[in-house]
Amino acid sequence: NDVLHINLVGKDDSKIPDDIEILSLVSRWKNREEQLGNILNLYCSGKDGVRALVFTSTKLGCEQLASSKAVVQSGIVSLPLHGDMSQNARENALEAFRSRRVKCLIA
Repeated sequence: NDVLHINLVGKDDSKIPDDIEILSLVSRWKNREEQLGNILNLYCSGKDGVRALVFTSTKLGCEQLASSKAVVQSGIVSLPLHGDMSQNARENALEAFRSRRVKCLIA
């Protein structure tokens, strides 16, 4: 019984593929929408194939960010993804992200 263990968790940066960049930012609640809009503009605007996966701490925050004025004005199509959505809506959001119709998924 040969077992192969693959560890993708830890501090070893070599485990992250070269074409993936991880940003971890903490922002004040009142500034988060504007900051995300700026980050999306900086990293995703006009760049083919570049996508963003954004994690929030709450389902409400997820919905608010995805539909916020700053994110919408960034021109980057974003969708929410959280447990209160129907299974069909979650699958549609994931498929849109995989197929690159949506550049930003906010979970």
